[in-house]
Amino acid sequence: MGDLPEPSSLLPRPDAIAEWEARYDVLPLLQSLPMKQRQVMAWTLAGFTPADIADQLGEPAANVRANLRLARRAAAAYLTAREEEQ
Repeated sequence: MGDLPEPSSLLPRPDAIAEWEARYDVLPLLQSLPMKQRQVMAWTLAGFTPADIADQLGEPAANVRANLRLARRAAAAYLTAREEEQ
């Protein structure tokens, strides 16, 4: 009988579990937002600036910033409510 291999992680790096949890934890939050707010929040989380997002969406930067501000407020309320549930 041969040696059994050590169990391996399904993720490329064992320490990536926190990154994976954070990524998938944000999905319900994003899904709770209206479409425009979801778009700008997702692009922001991916590292884009409001000016970059405005260029890509073909919208004024002021609209992107306004949607981002609303998305951040909604995200804060979502996280507060979630903490209160625990």
